Amino acid sequence: HLAALRGMERWGVGTLELGLNIRMVAGPGMSPGALKVMRDTWRNFTNEQGTLETLKDAALPGFSLSIGGKKPPKLSMNHSVSVDAYGVSASAKDETGLLHAWYTFLQLLHSNNDGAQMRGVRIPHAEIADEPDFAFRGIHLCVFPETTLAMLGKLLKLCAFLKYSHVTVEFWGMLRLDSMRELSWPQAFT
Repeated sequence: HLAALRGMERWGVGTLELGLNIRMVAGPGMSPGALKVMRDTWRNFTNEQGTLETLKDAALPGFSLSIGGKKPPKLSMNHSVSVDAYGVSASAKDETGLLHAWYTFLQLLHSNNDGAQMRGVRIPHAEIADEPDFAFRGIHLCVFPETTLAMLGKLLKLCAFLKYSHVTVEFWGMLRLDSMRELSWPQAFT
């Protein structure tokens, strides 16, 4: 279920089915780091069973993507996502906007499972244009002695997926400083 959007959304009647190993073409404005985030999140969303091949195409608008050769949508807000029988496409004003469009796309995914094995994903046909309601959308995470490094990593990834603009991590004695070791717990991160 999608959270309420301030922007525009139109829902189609069909669904697009994709395999787990897909090719995405991105516009020339996307950095290698952003493309890596997209590959990593695709791998996570396919339960480590899928791969996302990323290519750049100078013919596409700077901050856009296409899966299946679909032309990127016209941009009316910060970012737009389009899914129909021809594929998936998105466009944005900047790289952060395209990452937000990517996360919106991931929120639409439904898995096609065959028992424990994932066969692919299906996505409802939709046209979505959106932008953040707030320039500052922050969260404060407290790291206690019970917090594992793996859990902290998952929380930070979840904050990105939920489109937070700022994350404050307060370690509560869980970060050992060389200059003041007495201020940390014995099991503190180093």
